[in-house]
Amino acid sequence: MKVGIVSLWWPPHFGGGEIYAYRLALALRSSAIDVEVITTSPCRTDRDNGDIEVLRTGAVHDPRSMKAFREYLQGPDHAASCDRVALWTDAHRFTHILCNAPLARPGFSPTAPRLFSRLRETGATVGAIHLDLGPRTTSSLLSTFSDSGDWDRTARIVAEEQRNKAATRGAQAFYDAFGSPLCRMPDFVLSCSNWSCRFIDPLEQVPKFVLRPFLPPATAAFGGPVSAFDQVTVSMINPLVQKGALNMANVVLFNRRNWTFRILQGAWGQSLEGFTPMIGDALRERNHRVTMLPHARDMDAFYRATRVFMFPSRIEGYGMAPVEAMQAGTPVVATDYPAIIEAVGEGARLVPYFADGREWIEAIEEVLANAELWRGKAAARARVLEVRQSEELAAFIDFLRALPATAASV
Repeated sequence: MKVGIVSLWWPPHFGGGEIYAYRLALALRSSAIDVEVITTSPCRTDRDNGDIEVLRTGAVHDPRSMKAFREYLQGPDHAASCDRVALWTDAHRFTHILCNAPLARPGFSPTAPRLFSRLRETGATVGAIHLDLGPRTTSSLLSTFSDSGDWDRTARIVAEEQRNKAATRGAQAFYDAFGSPLCRMPDFVLSCSNWSCRFIDPLEQVPKFVLRPFLPPATAAFGGPVSAFDQVTVSMINPLVQKGALNMANVVLFNRRNWTFRILQGAWGQSLEGFTPMIGDALRERNHRVTMLPHARDMDAFYRATRVFMFPSRIEGYGMAPVEAMQAGTPVVATDYPAIIEAVGEGARLVPYFADGREWIEAIEEVLANAELWRGKAAARARVLEVRQSEELAAFIDFLRALPATAASV
C-alpha cells in the first residue's frame, strides 16, 4: 500500500486540519505504510516544518486576506498547482490518495472538481478528509437544538431532514448545498469525528471511516524549541465569535477574582484584532492581567503554564485543543457541544451550550477549587485517548486495505 496526501497547506503554515493530516502521515509511517505528501506551503527557517520530507510546490497563500486568497483560487497559479499535483500522483502510482480539507469543500475552488477527476484517473482509490460541517448543516443543528435542548434529538431530526432533502432534490444537489465532501465523488471519506461524519452522507452512498485526531507525542511539543511562559490562571485560544469570544471576554472582564489570562491567536485570521476592543478595559489595567500572543512556538509549554484551559467554542469538527491541554496535565472547562464531548469525555468540566459569562466563571472557579480532581480526570482521559488512537489507526489501515482496488475506475 502506498498513500499520497494532498494538502493545500502544511507545517509551518497550519491550523487544525493541517495538524490532523500531518499527524496522520506520521502515524501511518510508524505503521510501515509508505506515505508521501505534496503541498504549496514553503519551508520557513524560523518555524518548525515538521519531521516529514514533503514536496513543496510554491508560495503559500495565506487565507487571512480573503480577497487575495479568492483571487488566487480563481487564478492561474492555483490551476498550475493542481496540474502539478495530478502529474505527481500519476508518476508515483499511489494505491490510495487522500485530499485534505478544504479541497473537497463545495465551491472552494473552480479547479478542484477537475483535480479529483484526474486523481481518480490515476487508478488510485481517492479519499476526502472531512473536518468541519458546512454552514447550512451547522445552522440547522443550532436552530433545532435551540428548540429541543437535546443534542441526540437534534441529531435525529436533522439527519431525517437531510435524508428527505437528498432523496427529493438529488444527492449531488444536497452535497453542494450542505457542504458535503461527497460533492467531489470520492471513493471514501475520512472524518475526524462521529458527529461530523453523521451529516455528510444521508443516503449512505460512500464508505466512511472516523479517525479522531492524534495526540502529539507526549514528550515533545510541535512548534519548535521549548518556550518559557509565566503561570496564568486561565488560557484561551482563537477568540473568534464562533469560538466563544463573547464568553471569553466576559470571563476576562467580570470575574472579579484578579485572575490572570493568556490569549493565543488562532492559526488563520486576525482574531486578536477583533477581540482586543472587547476587553479594552482589562488591557488598560496596570497590573498586566492579560497577555495576548500572536503565536506560540511550544503549545505543550503554553498548556502547562495555566491552571485552567477555557474552551468555549460554539462549533468544532472535534475538540482537539482541550485534549492537548489535558494531555499536558491541565484541567479543562469546555462547551458541551457533541464533537467536543467526543474528544474530552468526562475529563473536562462541561458548560451548557447557551451558558453566559457568569456560568463560565462559576465553572472555572469550581475547577480551580478542585484542581487535583480535575487534573486526575484530564490525565485519565488522555490515557483513554492514547489507547483509542492506536486501535483506530489499526482499524483505518484495515479499512484502506479492504477498499476495492478498482474503486477509482467504477
